[in-house]
Amino acid sequence: MAKTAVEVVQCRLSPRTIVEDDSKTKGKLREFQKALYLTNPPYDLAEIRQFRKRAEGTCEWILVQEEYIAWVVQDTSQLLQLVGNPGIGKTVISTFLVETLEERICKTINSTFAYYFCDNKDEKRNTATAILRGLILQLLRQ
Repeated sequence: MAKTAVEVVQCRLSPRTIVEDDSKTKGKLREFQKALYLTNPPYDLAEIRQFRKRAEGTCEWILVQEEYIAWVVQDTSQLLQLVGNPGIGKTVISTFLVETLEERICKTINSTFAYYFCDNKDEKRNTATAILRGLILQLLRQ
């Protein structure tokens, strides 16, 4: 722990954010990013927040669930999946988790964070290809 203390402190003082604009990217990487672009998950998140407001204090229950804690603590890359019927709040809790996890990632060294919001009513956000494109684009931007 002491060996990486300086890195941890430096990372916390200047957290790495997810880049939303690739206009400064040059060459083939920029071309590749433009080809991948279908939707911008951070913009999708902002739109969801605008139309689906979360009441203060809600969703926090998930942070103490055994499954969530195990998922956060494990050193291996894992998928956290929220399953349920339409209209029960999966999207709202997902936005809460994105906020929570983005804060956590800013304080962690060598971590990468990507998310994607599916929408069965939007052709650009309802296929496996769209999901992969959105996730890869975020990873490249980081």
